[in-house]
Amino acid sequence: MQTVSGKRPCTEGDEDCCTRDEPCDWGESDCDFDFQCRGDLVCGSSNCPRIHPRLAGYDCCMKSPAFNVSVYCRIFCRIIFVLIFSIISK
Repeated sequence: MQTVSGKRPCTEGDEDCCTRDEPCDWGESDCDFDFQCRGDLVCGSSNCPRIHPRLAGYDCCMKSPAFNVSVYCRIFCRIIFVLIFSIISK
């Protein structure tokens, strides 16, 4: 089986399959960082079972979600921190 990129398929949960030099395509695993995914794909978090049911706990490359949780969390956490700090310091 060939992938879109023409390299070996990364669908068996091989932890060394997704690399900076040979990034994975959509649905391939196992990635740990976004740079291990091709183009604008991002590394998911334990999302492989939705694509490959036998790969429980593995991270697959996927399209970036429209709602970037990490950015909003950082903003929200800063607001909460400022509010708590201002209450405590009174």
